[in-house]
Amino acid sequence: MSCKCLFFFTLYSLSLALSSCGPSYPPDTDATRSYAMEIPLNSTADDRVAFYEKDKSDWKRFTISEKTTALINIHWDDPEITRQVNLYDQFGGKMRELNHQKGVEKDSIKDISFNAGTYFVEITAQKGSSVYTVEVLTGDMTQGTGYGIPRPE
Repeated sequence: MSCKCLFFFTLYSLSLALSSCGPSYPPDTDATRSYAMEIPLNSTADDRVAFYEKDKSDWKRFTISEKTTALINIHWDDPEITRQVNLYDQFGGKMRELNHQKGVEKDSIKDISFNAGTYFVEITAQKGSSVYTVEVLTGDMTQGTGYGIPRPE
């Protein structure tokens, strides 16, 4: 092997080694609407968004079988996270948008009437990171102050 070939082989090997340095994060499997994870109705689902860890956006979906009202709650472990929450219909049309309110531990999308179909929630970290719990409550679960799943604190 000539010196020139050895030099380029060494340079190539070094570039491969350097490109694999740094933190390794799991792939973001629910970053697009086509890979949205199912949320069970009247139950909770936990996840996390992290702006600086290549997990900026999560998409969730839920299916309504008959016309009903629903309430969507998102409980944040770190209420200081800068976030955006959007609700979309089955055709990709934006139904509601919640902008960041610093220090608020729970985002809610209230007073929504749904027809039968599949709906999507996009949860985006714009700065920071947090674990969150999302719930889609339907029918009688949306009434009164006793709705939702209490936090474990």
